[in-house]
Amino acid sequence: MQLVVLISLLVAGALAKPSLFESKIVNGNEADQGEWPWQASIVKYQNGNWYYICGGSLLAKNKVVTAAHCVDSGGENICPNSSNYSFFKHFRDASDYLVILGDHSRSRTEGTEQTINIKSIEWHSGWVSSSFLLFPNDIAVMTLEEDAELNEHVDTIALGSSSTSTANCFITGWGVTESGSSSAVLMETSATVITPSACKMVWGSRINTGQICLLDSESGSCSGDSGGPLACKSGSTWYLMGVTSWGHSSCSESSIVKRYPSVYTRISSYVDWVKERL
Repeated sequence: MQLVVLISLLVAGALAKPSLFESKIVNGNEADQGEWPWQASIVKYQNGNWYYICGGSLLAKNKVVTAAHCVDSGGENICPNSSNYSFFKHFRDASDYLVILGDHSRSRTEGTEQTINIKSIEWHSGWVSSSFLLFPNDIAVMTLEEDAELNEHVDTIALGSSSTSTANCFITGWGVTESGSSSAVLMETSATVITPSACKMVWGSRINTGQICLLDSESGSCSGDSGGPLACKSGSTWYLMGVTSWGHSSCSESSIVKRYPSVYTRISSYVDWVKERL
């Protein structure tokens, strides 16, 4: 299952180490088939098999946006050197991945899936896998080897802007549910966007303008599938407003869900960067 990059913090007097964690849609519901047609499933080849690792969003017939950490082979790579830091990025070859579009149940074939090879991957040059810096610029664009066929199960999502409303938002993905068992079907839950100042009160001043935070008292904005979409509806149109980036390692615990926002890459801060790659 995909692992969500997490940050270290002080909990109950003990330091929780930075780690990778299975993604969760906490208190979510099964999505209707074809309800989120831009949802992509990213799988990776490892040890002779293909494994689901991340979500993504279809922006054009041959373009999928995801989190940079999804296609970075390392975990946190930071080497302190006095007051300076050196960062080592370990990116994988595009041939290590496939994108599956139109998927709903990962345990059976439904005839709506389109499996496409990856031609290339471009990571944001400012991406750093560092909890000290709160994982900035966690975004990457994958170019597919062939165009997807758009239909009722596979379609693109528009890019959000700073003026797009975040009053009606959802996160979607596969992964481990709040019960701890694996979900074979696509899950969804509503999401509440909070202000940057409210997010900084919990995570500190290094939360930056390229990040957007979610916090709900009961449901699953603790963490969606890494790389997956935060989609918001404005008028009759759905817009991509965020890419799942990181959160707290104990997000299945209700006390954590209520207290610690999950953090997404804010798409409106990267619209120009993404458009240049479409």
